[in-house]
Amino acid sequence: TCITSSAAVIGGWWAWIPSSYFGESAYFLTRLDMMTLGLQPYRDFDYGYGPALLVVPMALHRMTAGFVPLDTAYVATVIAHAALGLAAAASLLRHLRADPRVRIAILIFVTVASTNVTLGVIYAPLRFFYASWAALSFVRPSRHGVAGEIVGTLLLSLGGWSLSPEVGLATLAALAAGIVFRHGIAVDTVLHLLAALAPPAALLAIYGRELVGLMSRFGGGTLNFPIVPTPAMLALLGMACAVIPSLGAVAIRRRDERSAATAALAAALGMTLPPALGRCDPGHLLLNGLPLVVVGLAWSWWSRDTRRRGAARSEEHTSELQSQFRISYAVFCLK
Repeated sequence: TCITSSAAVIGGWWAWIPSSYFGESAYFLTRLDMMTLGLQPYRDFDYGYGPALLVVPMALHRMTAGFVPLDTAYVATVIAHAALGLAAAASLLRHLRADPRVRIAILIFVTVASTNVTLGVIYAPLRFFYASWAALSFVRPSRHGVAGEIVGTLLLSLGGWSLSPEVGLATLAALAAGIVFRHGIAVDTVLHLLAALAPPAALLAIYGRELVGLMSRFGGGTLNFPIVPTPAMLALLGMACAVIPSLGAVAIRRRDERSAATAALAAALGMTLPPALGRCDPGHLLLNGLPLVVVGLAWSWWSRDTRRRGAARSEEHTSELQSQFRISYAVFCLK
């Protein structure tokens, strides 16, 4: 339902507006027009995002021999990114074992928060949820053994770098944390890390210093706004300080098969803060912080539900315990 609603909003708005060159779509359509003239992104014109955001609609247009117009191919890409982003958010909530009612409420919130009236593929939720989804997808056991895991690591890293440099960096950080916690110091660790580093190395080989220049300009704050301690920014930082250290502590303390997923998720969520605080306006704070908000809401509900069940269980067993020390210990263990 959420995916259908999002697609209906994007498609309906696209059909209603008099010109395809509207909002953020104008940025991408002008660059797609340049590509039809043989120009290349990064090298021949300014472009600040991942190659897939241009390559996919251009490929759809060319594979149909022009039957699908370039602007239609672009809006189809926007709808696909919206659908995949909501699916990634739903997958994240399933991994967190959120209550079905909570899951529905959070997905509705994400759908409304990511309503893409500017028609920019960069503001579809896939870009913001990809790293967190990749962090949890990485730890799924592969039926093909270590070789399958290495290929999966390579593909997950490639997907992040194809979307945008900051998504690639977040995905790389998440994969590196998961790899180290899962394999420790071993040959498999080196092979997985090399697989994660292969996509950015390939992109640098293809686009060269132009891509490095882009990342340097963005990293140096070329398009940034001043960081002002607004209520929205303070709320996001407060949630980050509550959620990310807690995930890190769980990963270090458990040291079991789930610690790798927890460490990878903590790294992915930590990497949402630089792009959120870069532009530092309400829109970028909310969109970049969506994974952190989703995990924070699910974590808060789970913690409250656990405390409630723990309190109920402790009351049932209080009469059986004789000393205050035992009562305190029992309540602690039930949390």
